[in-house]
Amino acid sequence: MADCPTGGCSIPLTTRAEKRNAYERDPQKAREICQGLRDDLFRIGQNYFSRTYDLASIEGFLHDAWDEFIYAAKMQPADSAEIDRLVTLILEVRELGAFRPTEQDAVDQSKRSEEAVTMSNGQWLWTDLPYLADDLYDFWVTESAALTGPERASLAAFTGKLCAVGVGAPQLSRCALWLFVRALETELPPETLADLLPACREWLRYSKTKLVKMASDNYCPPPPAEGEDDATLYAVGPLVADADMPPGFSIARWLSWRKRAGDIYSAGSGDVSKLGRACFEEMMNAGQFVGIDVPAEKVYLERVFKALEDELASGRFTGCVGVEDIEIDPDWAKET
Repeated sequence: MADCPTGGCSIPLTTRAEKRNAYERDPQKAREICQGLRDDLFRIGQNYFSRTYDLASIEGFLHDAWDEFIYAAKMQPADSAEIDRLVTLILEVRELGAFRPTEQDAVDQSKRSEEAVTMSNGQWLWTDLPYLADDLYDFWVTESAALTGPERASLAAFTGKLCAVGVGAPQLSRCALWLFVRALETELPPETLADLLPACREWLRYSKTKLVKMASDNYCPPPPAEGEDDATLYAVGPLVADADMPPGFSIARWLSWRKRAGDIYSAGSGDVSKLGRACFEEMMNAGQFVGIDVPAEKVYLERVFKALEDELASGRFTGCVGVEDIEIDPDWAKET
């Protein structure tokens, strides 16, 4: 404050890169990071009601917080409980509910109790978790290509878990759609598949039932920004046989992803083949869990059980036999 004797000078805003450089990078300090994020988010409400923050300031703080959540998630392993901790914190913040405007900010004093603090995009603080879904989608589209395979898988686990528990599920489904177009609808060399498929596996592991329900409903996410063309954003990729397939989710598209994952398993080798199988198997039971009759799921399961019985009868195993112990055939997912 030596150069600002009155104490009223504005503090220059730091860039996004400068803010990121200040993030804690030690994965071993995950709990401290989560607690710091919790303190920051709760402080937003405290400072709003004390009139320390206006809505424009809050918008900036929200973007900063969501960005730090993304960085905190991607530096953890995809199966880390610390990602669950971050998801739980977001749920906790959402349960703070809609904030009511202060007496000075209320548009109509007689209806103050019916109003809610509304951000510039029309979302309520905290009920709608303003900007979270959009910031996650923007990161997927503009920055996820620069991530390592494990980092992208961790980001997918974080995003997929949020979608699974109902946090911005319709909007966050755009992230899965964007990823699947690139990984399962585009011809890729093995090294690129090995880089992208772990993220597909995490999405399917945690949010396959959400996604298959959207497919059953022929759901097409809204464009991420006004003026953008959803047909271009969510159009099918070059590997999809039906070029006239509508954009967005559909059972036909779900089946094309499933078939592609099976083909990768059958034609690939090493880790790529294993990842293809993992994605295929996650998809093969998604509909049954939520009462959706996805073609060939039941017949595939019957053939798996038959193969397990045959394997057990062969005498090669003395104990239990699991699906992981046998070679599956993606063609079992054909009804004829």
